[in-house]
Amino acid sequence: MPIGGEALAGRVALVTGAGRGIGAAVAMRLASDGAKVVVGDIDAAAAGTVAERIGKAGGTAAAMRMDVADAGDRERAVEAAAKLGGLHVLVNAAGILIAELPQDVTPASWAKVFAVNVEGLFFTCQAALPLMRGQKHGRIINFSSTGAKLGTAALISYNASKSAVLAITRGFATQFGREGITANSVLPGIIDTSMWEVINAEVGPMIGFAPGTMMEDRVGRIPVGRAGVPDDVAAVVAFLASEGAAYVNGQSINVCGGLLMS
Repeated sequence: MPIGGEALAGRVALVTGAGRGIGAAVAMRLASDGAKVVVGDIDAAAAGTVAERIGKAGGTAAAMRMDVADAGDRERAVEAAAKLGGLHVLVNAAGILIAELPQDVTPASWAKVFAVNVEGLFFTCQAALPLMRGQKHGRIINFSSTGAKLGTAALISYNASKSAVLAITRGFATQFGREGITANSVLPGIIDTSMWEVINAEVGPMIGFAPGTMMEDRVGRIPVGRAGVPDDVAAVVAFLASEGAAYVNGQSINVCGGLLMS
């Protein structure tokens, strides 16, 4: 991935969950478009690997261990961005799922999912606000999921958390749009990542699929005829981070090959 794009030159981005999968692809893409990137992930080694790849390609990146559910980690991530020159783009890609049918969900498992997918995301947005408001510029891009709009019984806590992300994003979009800060949600569908490997192996059998067949069934329903790849999602994030998306605010954008239409 050669670095040298100009779309985000002079900008600094913080990407959570950037150690692998879609988050890593987003970090690489924003760097290729010229942004300096803080690569945050709960797996410090994975974050370091992505930052090293960006550096070897000629970009600028800082890696840090970041548990989005930890207030101290959130503040340190924002501070790391400030050291690179501000915080212009925040991408909340960190997320977890626990495969459980509704009758099996416990308060502890529900809280664990919401601590990362909802509270961690919300308070990372909040932590970014002072810098963005001072700059009178910001792009908040929150990861929801097409699961927020489609029912899957064994993913009820995950899907509920991703529905909450939509409301949070609209709240930020409404409050801060006049200050030059936009907020939008990206809803990936079936993307070929390790998370979908878990869904295929664990969720599928819970809802009647033979092990390893759920993804094939779902992909067969996609009008474009294939599963997505992380770069498909990263391209949409890159647009939302750019000046070309200055008038896109409070939107929920499906990236699913047409599996879900509007």
